[in-house]
Amino acid sequence: MRKLLAVLSAFAFVGCGHARMVHRDDQGGTLALKGSRSAAMTEAREQMAANCRGPYRIVAEDNVAAGSATVGSATNLGGGVVVGSSTTKQKTEYQITYRCGT
Repeated sequence: MRKLLAVLSAFAFVGCGHARMVHRDDQGGTLALKGSRSAAMTEAREQMAANCRGPYRIVAEDNVAAGSATVGSATNLGGGVVVGSSTTKQKTEYQITYRCGT
């Protein structure tokens, strides 16, 4: 039972993360990280090493624009009068850019 709790605790601590390939070529690429930063970086390191077939270096890390989300609402005031509003927020994602080699 203690062993099971230790394993479950380890999974809870690590969390979920994912590295999505944005761009890749034989010289390097860009990955977008989602979820747990440490778990996503672990996956990103694996992808970078596989793409470069060896050493790589991270040359940039930044939050970049990744679309937008709009939320709207409307209220019927009666008599054919409807009042509405909407809010648009810029969505961002954390991306790392890497180059193959040292």
